Amino acid sequence: MIKFPRGKKIIIVTHHNADIDAVSSSTALLLGLTQKNIYGKIGVPNSVAKQARQVLWYSRCNIKINPDLSNYDTIFILDTGVPEQLLPMKIPQDKEIYIIDHHENVKIKGKYEYISPRRKATSELILKVLKDNNVKITQKIATLLLAGIVSDTNHFKFADRVSFKLAAELLGYKADLGLVYELAYNPPDLAERISKL
Repeated sequence: MIKFPRGKKIIIVTHHNADIDAVSSSTALLLGLTQKNIYGKIGVPNSVAKQARQVLWYSRCNIKINPDLSNYDTIFILDTGVPEQLLPMKIPQDKEIYIIDHHENVKIKGKYEYISPRRKATSELILKVLKDNNVKITQKIATLLLAGIVSDTNHFKFADRVSFKLAAELLGYKADLGLVYELAYNPPDLAERISKL
């Protein structure tokens, strides 16, 4: 079980060109920490994907691009476990590291880890982390997490029974499904449309 740290300077980081699941899980975690009077920042290497910017706007959370991680005591690494995906940010070895990820082949070692390759989205894992820390799942948090699940399962095409169960739970917390589909809708750009001709 991942327990929230106390009395630490915290940053949440995710991979470069952060996608919807990365942004949704990071912002939901930050909102959950804040609810418990634990304040932190979100850091991203280089950029946020175009499709995820609406999610970031909805969350009302700010991000730092390429922050110096040596300025923080505790680093949450979400939706990646590969150091190359965090460049140019470097993970200091003397920090308290939390890894929360649904991918295989995690190469970063954390003091605390919640890694579950069977899950379809990091947002699914964050829901459990928030509940384990007695965070109230607000409509905003539920909407963010559902957007992450919808996006990473390609609108439920790759979902499993657990994904559907968690989606139903988030709807029970009043996640706004209409807004989720607006946030998670990724129309192909012109180059993608032409490549399919």
